[in-house]
Amino acid sequence: ATALLALLAMGEGPKVPIEFVEYHFMKQKQSIKKQKPIFVHTSPLYKGTLHVKEIYNKVSQMLHKAKKTIRIISPFIDMFYEELINLKQEKPDLVIKIITRPKKEIGGMRERIAKNVIDLLNIATKGYVVQSELAHSRMIIIDEEEVLVSSADLTRDQLFDEFNAGIW
Repeated sequence: ATALLALLAMGEGPKVPIEFVEYHFMKQKQSIKKQKPIFVHTSPLYKGTLHVKEIYNKVSQMLHKAKKTIRIISPFIDMFYEELINLKQEKPDLVIKIITRPKKEIGGMRERIAKNVIDLLNIATKGYVVQSELAHSRMIIIDEEEVLVSSADLTRDQLFDEFNAGIW
């Protein structure tokens, strides 16, 4: 139908304004892209049952589908940094922007790793790591086409050993 409208607008016969064609094409494209949000979660090993790591798996899938941009906000990061660095090396035009908490706020068992991660990511992204004490959200946006919003930081504890939930 869209092609027919475009042909009618170009040739003889009744004329259809280009705005009309563009509007209906955009509307059709949006309806095709609509997707029901999917619930993802993380559950630790509990009473002998296997743990669930859906958030980890979804983040990994999303990162590897990125073509143009990866935007991440997570108060703490000690996972996926190697994948992000490798992706940047494989795809030099890929823009990776990260917002996280300052290094001085990092503590715990993985403190040394997490502090080094910020430095490594800052080098790999050519300065696109912003440290802000106000960072609280946890979100990943890939190519302005898909987003994951969750309660999990990108840390091993949050992605494997604690209860967290999110929407993709």
